Amino acid sequence: MDLYKFDERIRSSIFVALAPVELAMRAFIGYELGYIDACAYLKPEMLSAVAWDAKRNKPTREYKEWLEKYQKGLMKSREDFVEHHWRKYEGILPIWAAVETMDWGELTHLYRMCPKIVREKVSMRLDITPSQLTSWLKCLEYTP
Repeated sequence: MDLYKFDERIRSSIFVALAPVELAMRAFIGYELGYIDACAYLKPEMLSAVAWDAKRNKPTREYKEWLEKYQKGLMKSREDFVEHHWRKYEGILPIWAAVETMDWGELTHLYRMCPKIVREKVSMRLDITPSQLTSWLKCLEYTP
C-alpha cells in the first residue's frame, strides 16, 4: 500500500510540474507553425525532411505513421471545438486547435517534423538550441 501511495504522489508531482511545459509547447508550436500556414502540419512538403522525402517527392513513412495516429485521436475526440470543425470544415483543424487534441508524443514528434525556422523560434523562446529542446522533449516522452 505504501508503494501504491508513493507512486500516486510521484505521478501527481510530475504532472503538476509538466503541465505548464505542455501548455507552453502547445502554444509555441501552434503559433510558430501557424504563422507559416494554418494547416502546415497536414502538408508534409512544408515541414522538414523528417516528414517529406524530397528525392521521392512524397511524405516519409514516419510522417504517415504520425498522421494516422493524430487522425485516430481526432476521430475519438468529443471536444466541442472538434465536433464543430467536423460539421463545418470536414474535421480540418488549424494548427493552433489541432495541437490541443494531440497527446505529448504526437506533439513532440510534430516539433521534430517542423521546419528548421519553427524549431529555432520555439527553442529561442526558451533560450536553448533546437537540438537541446528536441533532446529534452524526447526525454519527457513516454515510450512503452
